[in-house]
Amino acid sequence: MTAQMEHVTKSYRRGKRVLEVVKDMSFSVEEQSFFMLSGRSGSGKSTLLALLGGYLKPDGGSVFFHEKNLSEFDEEEIASLHSERIGYLPQTNVLLSEFTILENVLLPFLLFERKKKKEEALELLKRFRIGDLADRYPYELSGGELRRASIARLLLREPELYLLDEPSGGLDKEMTKTVMECMLERREKGATVVVATHDDLVLQYGSRVYELDEAM
Repeated sequence: MTAQMEHVTKSYRRGKRVLEVVKDMSFSVEEQSFFMLSGRSGSGKSTLLALLGGYLKPDGGSVFFHEKNLSEFDEEEIASLHSERIGYLPQTNVLLSEFTILENVLLPFLLFERKKKKEEALELLKRFRIGDLADRYPYELSGGELRRASIARLLLREPELYLLDEPSGGLDKEMTKTVMECMLERREKGATVVVATHDDLVLQYGSRVYELDEAM
């Protein structure tokens, strides 16, 4: 079992209102699975994804990574988990404006393995049809191109658990297929993939689809 939730709840405060986004949620993600979180906007997909990776703490219940309760991890252990074992793609593309696209993709590796990873990074950028933009800066790219660069950076890291929030945002159908084929390849190499999406094309790639509209 790669990840597991047991009776998890999560709320946000909006002024005087308390909005309960996740209500008594329990499910498990099998190792080397392609797990889909599906549901309408506002159903809690993004929150669940962040909870699974330990980027958010639940208000109640427990989240486990390889049977270890994330609530028992200290800040250093969580940071190590995020840098070495879990890869997270948020909906917003976060690239540093002062670095080129290639440098942004290589950012986790600038201090070591640079030559090898540079070659791999360039191959990923070519596969995503932005190889000719490697020396450009983020402000020179479109939203869809930035999305592809963000995904390339995530793939280059090769974590054991991928968490992707609406990965097809800003991508056409052909590029969405290319990205999902890349994720299938990573799963075949032993990784576990969890995707939050409402895109029917992306959902087709799932080995299991968890419908939040039905679970809530």
